[in-house]
Amino acid sequence: DQSVYEASFPFRVIPPAQLAQMERCTEAGFHREICRFLLLAFPDQMATVPTADLYDHVALATEHAVAAGAKEESAQFLWAILAVMSGHDFASRDPARRYLAEPHLDLETKLETLVFEAGANLDNQMLMDIADTTEVWSDKPDGTRFGHLYRSGRILQT
Repeated sequence: DQSVYEASFPFRVIPPAQLAQMERCTEAGFHREICRFLLLAFPDQMATVPTADLYDHVALATEHAVAAGAKEESAQFLWAILAVMSGHDFASRDPARRYLAEPHLDLETKLETLVFEAGANLDNQMLMDIADTTEVWSDKPDGTRFGHLYRSGRILQT
């Protein structure tokens, strides 16, 4: 039967209603995790935002992220940060719109770069840390410089 989830079959069958409730609980916990990060990253700006409003804003942002193709929670997390910082329509406005349309990078990498750049511009270390990237510059023999970002692979607490 395709309507039930079988965990450790045949020992436990989870009915659809129970599975849906478990998914809602997991999603709510994920939204609270994003809210906690935003409260820590932007203490002054978030001080006046009611908790329920922030939660609703984050929930809507993750819905938009999924609709835009963000399948992984990490991409949804980054999308929500950008939506809180710049508005839910950030992805439809330049320069983000043009950058997100670039075909040579995956969505999560693009979102990481946007969050990292916002963190650097705002001098917000938490944004740069959550993007989990480090910027490295190298000098070429002809005197030109080039830079790239790489992922540290470290575990970040939120």
